[in-house]
Amino acid sequence: MSLVPLTPAGRFDDLGLVEPAEAVYRSMRFVPTTVQLMAARPEIARGYLSLADHLIRDSTLDRRLTFLVATVSSRAAGCRYCTAHAARMAALSGTPTDAIRAAVDLDLDRDDLFSPRERAAMRLARDGSTVPNRVEPDADRRAELAAVFSDDEVLHLAAQIALMGFLNRFNDTLAAPLEPES
Repeated sequence: MSLVPLTPAGRFDDLGLVEPAEAVYRSMRFVPTTVQLMAARPEIARGYLSLADHLIRDSTLDRRLTFLVATVSSRAAGCRYCTAHAARMAALSGTPTDAIRAAVDLDLDRDDLFSPRERAAMRLARDGSTVPNRVEPDADRRAELAAVFSDDEVLHLAAQIALMGFLNRFNDTLAAPLEPES
């Protein structure tokens, strides 16, 4: 049971959330309780949905990498709700089960499952999602990222990690119930 009641999806039209919620539904194949919790404050829901849509739709990163980063970020932060959702999205994006399982277990150095690009992004997600943040902006980290990402892509990864941090705290604080679809 969450700390605040879920807003029924039937009220989304009155709140101006039908269109943004439909975008989530198209990608996830259900509307997560996160959106139903946020809907009590439609401006928060719209802001979140707009940023999430932008980070997925306008990304130069492929969907597999996007959802592996989300999975690792949520797992490192300890949010089971977001880890389940991100792992589901990784599976829907065609990521093999072994790779998803390794990401959930934070077993990120698997050459047999992950490319150098994926390993660098997932290490950044893991280290950037802990409290305190463990990202060391040293020459080694910079070289690892620069070898496989443009500066724009690193900024995109940081924004994605930050969005997951918001969701991790939001869902854990309100005790968002996990949907049966997850």
